[in-house]
Amino acid sequence: MELPVTDLGTPSPANERLHRHAIEALAREARVPVERVAYIYSRELQHLMASARVSEYLPVLTLRRVRILLREQFKPRQAG
Repeated sequence: MELPVTDLGTPSPANERLHRHAIEALAREARVPVERVAYIYSRELQHLMASARVSEYLPVLTLRRVRILLREQFKPRQAG
């Protein structure tokens, strides 16, 4: 999985691991393919990076946004 590169620079290996672990955890939690979560995560990370002044919180903020999106997109349909 390749993360977006912006004017904040290339993610450090530690951040790449953090992002990868977040994606894998979100995929397990939502029961969605890792590739789909990686796409959503990358898109949201890129969006956040465009306006970020402090990059240290990007993994946490991205994880929260993706979790919300996954819940909205893949919530179970109720019978009735």
